Amino acid sequence: MPARRPYKNLSGNSGVRAFEPGAQSIRLWFANGTSYEYDEKRPGKRHVDAMKCLAEAGKGLATYANQHVKDNYARNYELSVGTYGRKPGWLPRPCAV
Repeated sequence: MPARRPYKNLSGNSGVRAFEPGAQSIRLWFANGTSYEYDEKRPGKRHVDAMKCLAEAGKGLATYANQHVKDNYARNYELSVGTYGRKPGWLPRPCAV
């Protein structure tokens, strides 16, 4: 299983702090300490694939989640806030969403 990785946060203002891609899912950790898992049933493969691409790119993930999947997650976890640094930058290539 892939390990949790810090989200690059190239825009500098994301609520996402870390992510963990799985074979058929992605789990996101947010600045408020919550964590959500999205899978191929909820919200569906197309959304999970888009979120994986955005997570790897380091930009647009929180916006995508808020605009397209919102509360349509497979699982909700309560966690303590992680410490992941922010790095400004620019997205070199767009994801196909």
